[in-house]
Amino acid sequence: MTKVEIYKDIVLKNSKAPLNKKIISPCTHSSMGNNPLCGDKIEMFANIKDKIISEISFQGDGCAISIASASILTQILKGKNLIQCSELVQKFNQMIEKKQSINNFAYLSKEHYELFSSFQSISDFPMRRKCATLSWLTLDSALNNKKTIILT
Repeated sequence: MTKVEIYKDIVLKNSKAPLNKKIISPCTHSSMGNNPLCGDKIEMFANIKDKIISEISFQGDGCAISIASASILTQILKGKNLIQCSELVQKFNQMIEKKQSINNFAYLSKEHYELFSSFQSISDFPMRRKCATLSWLTLDSALNNKKTIILT
């Protein structure tokens, strides 16, 4: 299977049956994001305990890429510490926006690395980049206690 075929398969699976799509209430961190060009609206929720994401979820509506990206984000970041989360958010955005290649992270399982890197081909589609990064930027805002709505 090519990288594009793997990406399509992962996006399709995670957009049709997204994991962790629910409201966490109460939660320690939350933020809202909006991509007005595509119509994506995402709200991210997280509970942080001892600087580790103990629970993470999202709610919202959007295109397949946006929903799949949020689902994958929640799968990858649950159980990670805040430093790892910050690094992964930064690397994801660099991979998508600047077409930077990524290296395997020692703290990612093979499955999570495959999910993360499957989005690499989206960088070839400029109009879809904001769909993929919306949930990542929104979670970053939540973890940094920013109260503004993220617009991509």
